[in-house]
Amino acid sequence: MRVSTPQKMALLSMLLTLGLCLSQGVNANGFHINAVSAERQEDVYYLEADIHYALSDDVREALFNGVSLEFEIDAKVIRLRPWLWNETILSKQRRYALRYRALSKYYQVIDLSSDETTHFKTLPRALEMLGQVSHWPLVHVDQLTHKELYQIKVRCRLDVGALPPPLQSSSLFSSDWQLTSDWFVWRLNY
Repeated sequence: MRVSTPQKMALLSMLLTLGLCLSQGVNANGFHINAVSAERQEDVYYLEADIHYALSDDVREALFNGVSLEFEIDAKVIRLRPWLWNETILSKQRRYALRYRALSKYYQVIDLSSDETTHFKTLPRALEMLGQVSHWPLVHVDQLTHKELYQIKVRCRLDVGALPPPLQSSSLFSSDWQLTSDWFVWRLNY
């Protein structure tokens, strides 16, 4: 069976459209790291990251009904070695809580390490602020060896283990609650 060029073009167009629809469906609910960088200031590298958080309908409903959500950002500094396994130099976590206050109709973002709380009128604005990681001290230069190759890996996730017990069991079997980004890898120039 011979396929003509117009048929090939129509099939290619249909496949591209299907791929675009599928990729938009996957990204509609989930976490995605758009960018990561580290800047050296004096003897410390500070991490900057831009994260997009998209919550599923079930997670939004739970939040709106008073369930506190905890988000964790994992960062690793890895020394690359050509002949041996790579070595993790350090691993750090940063945790945030997101809460909705029904009586006052605002959202709270709480940095769980400092208890710093910020209030927002809308969920998109709260998620936008949550996604801006700025000036996070990551690694001191004393922990690095000059002329070695390093990479930074960053990911974020919804901590389902921090949910109330009745939600924990149901969230384990639901993809709506399994919100984790892929690892974002960035090369550290030292």
